[in-house]
Amino acid sequence: MGIEWKAFGKILAQIGAQGVFEKRDTTLKSQWNLLPAVSWSFDLGSKNKIGMVYRYTCRQPSFNELYYQQIGNTKLRTEKAHIASIRYDLTLPFKKGVSQTMVQPFYSYIYDKILAIPTKNLFIWSIQNIGISDAFGVEFTELIQKKIKQHTLGMRINYTFQYTQDISDPLSPAYRHILSYSPLHSGSVELDYSWKKLSFFVLGSYLGERYALNQNIPSNLLEGYFLLDAGASYTQKLNKSELTLRLSVNNMTNKQYSYINYFVMPGTHFNIRLQYAL
Repeated sequence: MGIEWKAFGKILAQIGAQGVFEKRDTTLKSQWNLLPAVSWSFDLGSKNKIGMVYRYTCRQPSFNELYYQQIGNTKLRTEKAHIASIRYDLTLPFKKGVSQTMVQPFYSYIYDKILAIPTKNLFIWSIQNIGISDAFGVEFTELIQKKIKQHTLGMRINYTFQYTQDISDPLSPAYRHILSYSPLHSGSVELDYSWKKLSFFVLGSYLGERYALNQNIPSNLLEGYFLLDAGASYTQKLNKSELTLRLSVNNMTNKQYSYINYFVMPGTHFNIRLQYAL
């Protein structure tokens, strides 16, 4: 349920409810969560606007997090978070094209964060709830698109800085350490070109250094890496339907990297997808 008030800008307040019913053997467990949110946005002119958002969210553990082999944990609690952000949008049209910029600082305060960590040794992991953590940072997106007759050129840049730390126990040696697998820096650059029914793209993505464990010591540090992907697609309309064939080459430089410690990631590999949309 929500209400919208257009006074100075636009104010939107809403509240939702999330119900979870879980039956194991003969025991039925139910849980309800109220999810409030409020936002305020207004124009700063014809080309830019700003908005502020607060919301309370809940994430239920997934089926795999609960039950998958040895890493599953049926005692997981719901992950809950208070999230606040400020978003600034700037749109600059030019001849047969447009440039869109978005900058969004954010802060979140999270209870019972769901995270995979080793519980017995480095090779036996399980999904656990981390008591309390918070995160702050900024997200930046730049989109540029231009048409030249039947040709369309585009570029998208994404960058995120995020500092996520464990603030559960002030007496813990890992207090205020960065949470495992939470990079400070990540981003991507995508170039695309389309002509009639054909389109092509090149995507470069970067994931910065991060720690394999919550203890921020040099032996737990994983190197950052940059991956390069490329692909092409062809779309054919069939009456009211649409058929799309997409080919992509991932990790073109055959980069050896670790997304998760001790798990080997694929080198250069290919994907083919055929999609039929009614």
